[in-house]
Amino acid sequence: MDQNETVGNSNTLAKRPTFITVLCIISFILSAFAFFNGFVSIIKANLANSAALAVNSLDSFESIIVIDSLSTPEQKNAQLFAKKILESTKSSFDSQKILYNAFSTFSYALLTLFGALLMWRLRKIGYWIYLFGIIISVVAPIVIYGSGNWIGIFASVVMGVIGLTMVILFTINKEHLK
Repeated sequence: MDQNETVGNSNTLAKRPTFITVLCIISFILSAFAFFNGFVSIIKANLANSAALAVNSLDSFESIIVIDSLSTPEQKNAQLFAKKILESTKSSFDSQKILYNAFSTFSYALLTLFGALLMWRLRKIGYWIYLFGIIISVVAPIVIYGSGNWIGIFASVVMGVIGLTMVILFTINKEHLK
């Protein structure tokens, strides 16, 4: 049997469109990368405790950024921005947050992998499972790190762009799913 043919519900052969095949392979690769990223996040969570000393040294650096009344408004804005970035970076070293992020990464990787596998077999439920996994990948970093954290926002934007692109491409071809 050709790799692009699957058995349908009525024991007839249904041809999988090449575009869905390519999208599924890309999804398999992205899901594998997410699993790898989840493992790396667990290692990072274990290392975050030892990095706490380095983060404490950031406190002394933060005291250097003093907003002074003699500064121009542009300098004050730049200093406030630098302070906000520094606070976001410090809060990202929390081992508990890194561990939660690893679990959310495993969750959405598993859901997108399972959804892509079902869409490989031309099952429409796979689309909805995949979509749910993408939603988790976008929402989880903001929930874990907070909406004011640059790392959470950046992760959500990147995952949103990639996820939205894949969902749009799968949506275009959803008519082939049963």
